[in-house]
Order: sequence, then C-alpha cells, then structure tokens
Amino acid sequence: MHSEYPNLSNAPIEEAIISLTIGRNKHASLEEVKAVCEKLKSTYPHQKPWALNEFALKMSDTGVDTSHQQKANGFVLSSDNQKKIIHLSCDTLSLNRLRPYGSWKDFSDDYKSAWDIFTESLKIEEITGLTIRYINSFTIPTLSWEEYLLMRPTLQSNSAYDTSIISMGEVFSRYVLISERHMAESMVSLTLRPENTDTLRVIMDIDVHSRTDISNYSGYHAVIDVLNRLRDFKNQIFFSNLPKATELFS
Repeated sequence: MHSEYPNLSNAPIEEAIISLTIGRNKHASLEEVKAVCEKLKSTYPHQKPWALNEFALKMSDTGVDTSHQQKANGFVLSSDNQKKIIHLSCDTLSLNRLRPYGSWKDFSDDYKSAWDIFTESLKIEEITGLTIRYINSFTIPTLSWEEYLLMRPTLQSNSAYDTSIISMGEVFSRYVLISERHMAESMVSLTLRPENTDTLRVIMDIDVHSRTDISNYSGYHAVIDVLNRLRDFKNQIFFSNLPKATELFS
C-alpha cells in the first residue's frame, strides 16, 4: 500500500497535525480530561482551558439581537519549547507539530504516547474521525514557475478584444481530491503571492481525512495503519505536483 518517497532534508513543513475522534465510549466529562492533562504534564507542562466562542443573531421586532458566549471545550497543552501543542476534548485528541518538523516516526510516536494516556481508562469501540494535515510554505522562482508547481490556476489574458498583458497578483484556490486506493479525501488549499520580483511564496495546505471509520477498535495498530495511508496520499499529492521537490528542499 505504502509508496516510497524521497526524504527531504529541508522539508517546507510549517505545521503538521494528527487528529483522532472517538465515536462511542468517550470521556464522560471535562473533569476526566483534566485528569489526563495531569498525566501529560511532564511532557506538556503549559496547560490552559480551551473554549469555543459561540455567536448568535436573532431577528426581533426592534431589530437584530446578538449574543456571545464561551463554551468550555477542553484543554490546550504545549511543550516547553512551544513546538508541540495538544488539543484535548472529551472525544478528540489532536497533536500539532511546528517547524522544525523532524520525522514522521517521531511525530507519530509522540502522538501514540499521548493517545495511550488519553485512552487508557476508556473501552473504545470505534474511531469516527482520522485526519492528518500538513501546511507547507516555500518559495519558487517567478521565472518559469509553472515548471515547479503543477497544481495551479491558469490565466489567459489574450483575446480577440484585448491583447494587453494581465499579470497575476495573489491567488487562492481550493481542490477536493479523492483516492479510492487510500480510501481518503483531501482538501488542498493553495495560496500564491509574489514575495519579490524573483520569487513567489507558495502555501500548500494539505488536509487529508479517512473516508472509512475504525469499528471494533482493538488497539493502536489499526490507527497507525490508517494514518500511514493518509500520509501516503498526502505525499502523492505533494510530490506529484512539485516535480522539483528534491531540488528545492534537499
């Protein structure tokens, strides 16, 4: 299933995320989650509550009434160097890894260590959300930039009515990609903007989630199998659309 892709010594990863969501038999309360935080404190000593902001608009005879409230959702934990950040709720554990990324093995091992503590008191039956996300930021030469980036918007400025040149400013585009082989779907957000006359800044945000859940959960081995195929799909998207990746990032 897994393909071999080159290791990049200077991979352009600004942030990587692994996130899993438990279907049934999640933590019953945030007090239980807080107890998990205590067990993670040696690795993630900086801890604070995580709240969601909820805004509401309601039409009335006198106009529009607005309301705002904060709803406790979980906790945010971070390492001493602020490069590893965990979001915990009753049913979800996410790990963010900021630059420098390191390796997939180290990243996934860090996740497993946190997951084992997060789930040790639970009898999980299913996992309904499995996601990885990689946000890449890099520059490519303005001259012949199409040779470096195959996933791109096209611009045609020549017509029978006006032959003047249109130059490209900042561009944002989004693609939804599906892989039957990987049983996964990806949302790819692509931003291009001139950094100077010679280079373009590219932000390639690849968000991949599994199109299948894990039922009859029997252990983390099933999770890592899914995460590995999601990563494989992510790599396929990245390398197939950046044919000069080894030149740029090695």
